Amino acid sequence: MINCISLETISELTLLKTDSRITDLEIIQVQVSRAKTIGDYHLMQGENPIYICSFDFTGEVS
Repeated sequence: MINCISLETISELTLLKTDSRITDLEIIQVQVSRAKTIGDYHLMQGENPIYICSFDFTGEVS
């Protein structure tokens, strides 16, 4: 499993689809928000998205 936050890392992870040793590749994006008090109200402010990548690896690393 790999967790990442940058678009560059996501771009590199999508290249895993071309590796025949990688199976069951799944990339999930999770969005987290944090409550901020403004007067009597609470505003949900979005944080940076988090990407969770899971896959199975078969074979040996060359």
